[in-house]
Amino acid sequence: MRSEAAAHKHSASGAKPRDPDPAGPEIPGGRKRTSITITTTAIPESALSSASPSPSSSASPSPTETNPDADLESSRPSSRAGTGKNPDVPPAHTSSPRLSRNRINHLRLAALCLVQLTSGLTDSATGTLIPAIEHGTHLQTSLLFVGQALGFILGAAFVDPISSLLDSSHSPLFLLANSLVAAAYVPFLLSSKDPAPSFFITVVLGFFLLGFGNSFNLSLGNVFAASGPRLGTSNSLGLMHGAYGLGGALGPLIANTVVSVEGLDSWGKYYWITFGLALLGTAGTGSSFWGYHGMQGQGKKSAIKVRTEHWQASLAAIDWRVVLLGALFVFAYQGAEVSISGWAFTFLKEERNAGDKFGYATAGYWAGIAIGRFLLTPLGERFGEKRFVYFVVALCAAFQIVVWFVRNPIADSVVFAVIGLLLGPVYPCAVAVFMRNMREQERTSGIGIISAFGSSGGAVAPFITGAIADSCGSWVLNPIAVVLFGAMLVCWYFSPDDPTE
Repeated sequence: MRSEAAAHKHSASGAKPRDPDPAGPEIPGGRKRTSITITTTAIPESALSSASPSPSSSASPSPTETNPDADLESSRPSSRAGTGKNPDVPPAHTSSPRLSRNRINHLRLAALCLVQLTSGLTDSATGTLIPAIEHGTHLQTSLLFVGQALGFILGAAFVDPISSLLDSSHSPLFLLANSLVAAAYVPFLLSSKDPAPSFFITVVLGFFLLGFGNSFNLSLGNVFAASGPRLGTSNSLGLMHGAYGLGGALGPLIANTVVSVEGLDSWGKYYWITFGLALLGTAGTGSSFWGYHGMQGQGKKSAIKVRTEHWQASLAAIDWRVVLLGALFVFAYQGAEVSISGWAFTFLKEERNAGDKFGYATAGYWAGIAIGRFLLTPLGERFGEKRFVYFVVALCAAFQIVVWFVRNPIADSVVFAVIGLLLGPVYPCAVAVFMRNMREQERTSGIGIISAFGSSGGAVAPFITGAIADSCGSWVLNPIAVVLFGAMLVCWYFSPDDPTE
């Protein structure tokens, strides 16, 4: 008995006892004593942090440690959440979800595709409808692009502050953005009833609202889709922007049909289609993103603290070289893309004496963009996005020079479609490179700045093209596009391609 007590005292003091005989010690009478071994497991320090806080346990977790399989909407994590390495402590959610493992995110991606489809239908139809709009108002249609440019710029400036005020809750942001887009179509729907020149002011206002709302949609959508199943690759981005290209291909076809059947004064009837889709997009994004927060892990911080931290992250991203070069690259890219779309038909009519049936050339251009995003984007990932973008942008510049000097409307229409095919994969591949070269904590702000400020080029460049074309002729589209392609190559050359851990 004395030896057993000593052994018990020895084990209680923390020393490791000797392993007993598996069969148990023999006792008088020939029987074996059955021994019971009790195994204890040390409780992790992180689990005891609430009971006995220490400097090490009270430190906040790393923002890059996440659990991709967790349901982001189940609850907002506390500041004492674990690191994700200990299964007993739930990890903190600090990044966007993995689309392939969460069904609700497939619905969100579908809603974003619908929004981008509507945007593509709107942007691509503008060039086809410009002659009809000029017929009713007799004013400079370049003012339409002015309104849209101002909307994009102001939207890019306000997306971060408004997002911070709402604690990065995406549902009210999408409701606001798509409600403004739907409201923007109302002046277009009334165009046939009031074709007076004074009505043109409300049309410009409509394009302003389109720019403002779509800057929110594009910024938030890019951030969500770029954080897909393989962070930085173009799976989700290719689908989302492929939907934009699909809308771009269908828009000129439908718009040209409406104008041909109903007459030039009935151009506003086309926008009944986009108005209905905008309402569906408002309902789809508002419901599917309900409860989703882009910046996870904020907890119940005060609104002032959230705004301060969010602006600090944004300023840090602005000072970062990849973000600034990325914004300039996307500015030039979308400037060239939308300028060609908006003025290709006018160029064919004025410089190549093409008939109204060549309005379908714009549809071919956007069809090329859609096909390029669906089919050529995987090639960029296979051969390396960096060198692939060099190759296709250089080809775009070469084919644009062909359009400049080959005076054949059929050949020029075909080349426009080829340029669209080559431009298609550029945006998803570029965003993949940008995301790969950003730190985890800077990706949300960084990609938001790139997509928001860069997308204003899609409004500024067409306006400049139109302003110069009003005095010099629509042939200026070609040198402007070539200069923009050159600017893309320069920005791409200086953009880093050293993945950040």
